[in-house]
Amino acid sequence: MIQIYEAGLSGLPGLTLPSAFDPGHGVHAWHLYTINVDAAEAGITRDDLTQLKEMQVGTGVHYTAVHLHQYYRETYHYQRGDLPNTEWISDRTLSLPLTAKMTSGDAEYVVDAIRFALGRRR
Repeated sequence: MIQIYEAGLSGLPGLTLPSAFDPGHGVHAWHLYTINVDAAEAGITRDDLTQLKEMQVGTGVHYTAVHLHQYYRETYHYQRGDLPNTEWISDRTLSLPLTAKMTSGDAEYVVDAIRFALGRRR
Protein backbone atom coordinates (compact mmCIF):
# COMPACT_ATOMS: atom_id res chain seq x y z
CA MET A 1 0.00 0.00 0.00
CA ILE A 2 2.85 2.36 0.83
CA GLN A 3 4.24 2.08 -2.69
CA ILE A 4 0.82 2.83 -4.19
CA TYR A 5 0.43 5.90 -1.99
CA GLU A 6 3.95 7.06 -2.82
CA ALA A 7 3.50 6.60 -6.57
CA GLY A 8 0.04 8.15 -6.70
CA LEU A 9 0.55 11.09 -4.37
CA SER A 10 4.18 12.08 -4.95
CA GLY A 11 4.61 15.44 -6.56
CA LEU A 12 1.09 16.70 -5.91
CA PRO A 13 1.23 20.40 -4.99
CA GLY A 14 0.67 21.03 -1.32
CA LEU A 15 1.10 17.44 -0.14
CA THR A 16 4.07 16.31 1.89
CA LEU A 17 4.39 12.55 2.25
CA PRO A 18 6.07 10.69 5.09
CA SER A 19 9.65 9.59 4.65
CA ALA A 20 10.16 5.83 4.47
CA PHE A 21 13.64 5.91 5.92
CA ASP A 22 15.52 8.37 8.06
CA PRO A 23 19.23 7.47 7.91
CA GLY A 24 20.62 6.92 11.36
CA HIS A 25 17.20 6.64 12.98
CA GLY A 26 15.78 3.37 11.63
CA VAL A 27 12.81 2.35 9.55
CA HIS A 28 9.26 3.73 9.71
CA ALA A 29 6.78 1.41 11.47
CA TRP A 30 3.93 2.39 9.11
CA HIS A 31 1.25 2.18 11.77
CA LEU A 32 -0.15 5.37 10.22
CA TYR A 33 0.31 6.90 6.79
CA THR A 34 0.14 10.63 7.36
CA ILE A 35 0.29 13.40 4.83
CA ASN A 36 0.64 17.10 5.45
CA VAL A 37 -1.63 19.40 3.48
CA ASP A 38 -0.47 22.95 2.78
CA ALA A 39 -3.66 24.80 1.80
CA ALA A 40 -1.79 27.61 0.05
CA GLU A 41 -0.21 25.14 -2.38
CA ALA A 42 -2.92 22.46 -2.51
CA GLY A 43 -5.85 24.84 -2.89
CA ILE A 44 -7.69 22.86 -0.20
CA THR A 45 -7.21 22.52 3.55
CA ARG A 46 -6.64 19.36 5.52
CA ASP A 47 -10.11 19.79 6.99
CA ASP A 48 -11.59 20.08 3.51
CA LEU A 49 -9.99 16.74 2.65
CA THR A 50 -11.97 15.09 5.41
CA GLN A 51 -14.77 15.25 2.83
CA LEU A 52 -13.23 12.00 1.61
CA LYS A 53 -15.58 10.32 4.08
CA GLU A 54 -18.38 11.03 1.60
CA MET A 55 -16.35 9.01 -0.91
CA GLN A 56 -16.09 6.13 1.60
CA VAL A 57 -12.48 6.94 2.47
CA GLY A 58 -11.91 7.05 6.19
CA THR A 59 -9.31 9.56 7.31
CA GLY A 60 -8.14 10.68 10.72
CA VAL A 61 -6.79 13.82 12.26
CA HIS A 62 -3.69 12.61 14.09
CA TYR A 63 -2.94 14.34 16.31
CA THR A 64 -4.33 17.57 17.65
CA ALA A 65 -1.61 19.61 19.32
CA VAL A 66 -1.60 18.51 22.95
CA HIS A 67 -1.37 22.01 24.38
CA LEU A 68 -4.68 22.86 22.68
CA HIS A 69 -6.61 20.10 24.44
CA GLN A 70 -9.03 21.36 27.06
CA TYR A 71 -7.04 20.08 30.07
CA TYR A 72 -3.85 21.90 29.05
CA ARG A 73 -5.69 25.05 28.04
CA GLU A 74 -7.53 25.20 31.35
CA THR A 75 -4.76 23.95 33.65
CA TYR A 76 -1.73 25.63 32.09
CA HIS A 77 -3.46 28.41 30.16
CA TYR A 78 -2.02 27.41 26.81
CA GLN A 79 -3.59 29.04 23.81
CA ARG A 80 -3.22 28.97 20.05
CA GLY A 81 -0.01 30.71 19.10
CA ASP A 82 2.03 29.46 22.05
CA LEU A 83 3.66 26.63 20.08
CA PRO A 84 3.46 27.64 16.42
CA ASN A 85 5.52 24.79 14.99
CA THR A 86 3.44 22.20 16.81
CA GLU A 87 0.26 23.89 15.63
CA TRP A 88 1.53 24.07 12.03
CA ILE A 89 1.98 20.29 11.95
CA SER A 90 -1.23 19.63 13.87
CA ASP A 91 -3.32 21.77 11.52
CA ARG A 92 -2.01 20.06 8.38
CA THR A 93 -1.64 16.36 9.22
CA LEU A 94 -4.15 13.84 7.90
CA SER A 95 -3.95 10.07 8.34
CA LEU A 96 -4.93 7.94 5.38
CA PRO A 97 -6.27 4.40 5.64
CA LEU A 98 -3.54 1.83 6.23
CA THR A 99 -4.61 -1.60 7.41
CA ALA A 100 -3.54 -5.18 6.88
CA LYS A 101 -6.88 -5.87 5.16
CA MET A 102 -6.41 -3.22 2.46
CA THR A 103 -6.02 -4.39 -1.09
CA SER A 104 -4.05 -2.70 -3.84
CA GLY A 105 -7.39 -1.65 -5.29
CA ASP A 106 -8.36 -0.04 -1.99
CA ALA A 107 -5.14 1.99 -1.92
CA GLU A 108 -5.59 3.03 -5.55
CA TYR A 109 -9.13 4.16 -4.72
CA VAL A 110 -7.79 6.30 -1.86
CA VAL A 111 -5.23 7.87 -4.21
CA ASP A 112 -7.87 8.53 -6.84
CA ALA A 113 -10.21 10.09 -4.27
CA ILE A 114 -7.47 12.43 -3.01
CA ARG A 115 -6.47 13.39 -6.54
CA PHE A 116 -10.16 14.04 -7.32
CA ALA A 117 -10.56 16.22 -4.21
CA LEU A 118 -7.46 18.16 -5.22
CA GLY A 119 -8.71 18.47 -8.79
CA ARG A 120 -5.75 16.41 -10.04
CA ARG A 121 -7.16 13.39 -11.82
CA ARG A 122 -4.63 10.95 -13.26
